[in-house]
Amino acid sequence: MYLIELLQKEKEQATKILEKLGKQEAILIDMEGKSFSALNQEIEIEFMNFQNSVKKVAEMSRNYQAKTSWEADKLQTLRTEIGALLPLIHRQLDINRALLNKQMQYNEFGINVLTRTSSDNSYAEAGTAMGATRGLKMFDQSI
Repeated sequence: MYLIELLQKEKEQATKILEKLGKQEAILIDMEGKSFSALNQEIEIEFMNFQNSVKKVAEMSRNYQAKTSWEADKLQTLRTEIGALLPLIHRQLDINRALLNKQMQYNEFGINVLTRTSSDNSYAEAGTAMGATRGLKMFDQSI
């Protein structure tokens, strides 16, 4: 029975993560930086709790034998429901990642317009050349 309770808790945690990722998407769309930071910390905590729960369930499941057919069915149902939530979480993470990249590009554009420089992304992947160049911008050219 304890394993069923852990799986139910794991399902609740996965559902909470999915809900918070949906809120994070809305915040990214509205570009609310302060709200994003606080929610991001909550999501990180939820993910850590979820990982710990998954580890506990994995340890208990190794040698666990269901005592009744009801218990075996319940375990299988919960595992299936959790398994169905995971692709949704991954999809939402991909959406949020794309929105975050768009927001970073928007911020870079604003900074470049204000400073009249063209700079590379400071969050670029490792191994890419970085630097800033000063040149004529669309706003500097006379028509």
